Amino acid sequence: MPRFAFVIAAIAFGISLAAADDAWACRCPASVSPATAYKRAHVVVTGKVASVQPLPQQQGTNAIVTVSTNWKKKVASEISVSTETTCAYNFEAGSEYLLYLFETKDGNYYTSLCAGNQPLAAAAKSMTWLRKSGKPSL
Repeated sequence: MPRFAFVIAAIAFGISLAAADDAWACRCPASVSPATAYKRAHVVVTGKVASVQPLPQQQGTNAIVTVSTNWKKKVASEISVSTETTCAYNFEAGSEYLLYLFETKDGNYYTSLCAGNQPLAAAAKSMTWLRKSGKPSL
């Protein structure tokens, strides 16, 4: 009888794991240092989100960002940034951010929750590092 109970418990556990979509949520390192985030990114910007639109047929959004400052590479004054999957970064229209971006082959930008992005108001440590060690684009 105990063996039967164990088998039933194991099956129930397996079913609960298979049914739990949230169990596969994005997992980022505890924190990404400004130096590491900068090194990984193709371009770093500060900017204000003008609008946010859901991506059709995908989990994620596309944000139009008005760029204030950029490092590593010059970018347009307004760029489109996509973010998708369970690691999508949650943009809010009207908010300002420090963004670590990656460029696609066709010149678009994307980011993720794990890239080191922050609301600008909470990015003092990263901004200090960028001013001291980053390469601004003129």
